[in-house]
Amino acid sequence: MLDRIKIISGSAHPDFAKSVCAHLGVELCPTQVFRFSNENLLVQIEDNVRESDVFVIQPSCPPVSDGILELLMTIDALKHASAGASPRLCPTSPMPVPTRRISRAFRSPPG
Repeated sequence: MLDRIKIISGSAHPDFAKSVCAHLGVELCPTQVFRFSNENLLVQIEDNVRESDVFVIQPSCPPVSDGILELLMTIDALKHASAGASPRLCPTSPMPVPTRRISRAFRSPPG
């Protein structure tokens, strides 16, 4: 079963993905992420993932929005590469932390 598993790491924490691969005895699937000057993003998967079970490891560390966008672009690239299944693994999920009470100006009117 491990011969069908591929693990892809996002650019947020590649060392974590390498340690997961070492624990499972699976090689990390080579990918490249290109960030263009106009803030566009291109994810290129450099291995055959057709009919493979692909796990995408992308922690949500700052900047969170860039990591989520990279995760979505990686999932889209896997879809176009005909991957069998692509579960996502986000070790930490982003949660907003309330810093203060919401002022009355932003509350909805009663009624």
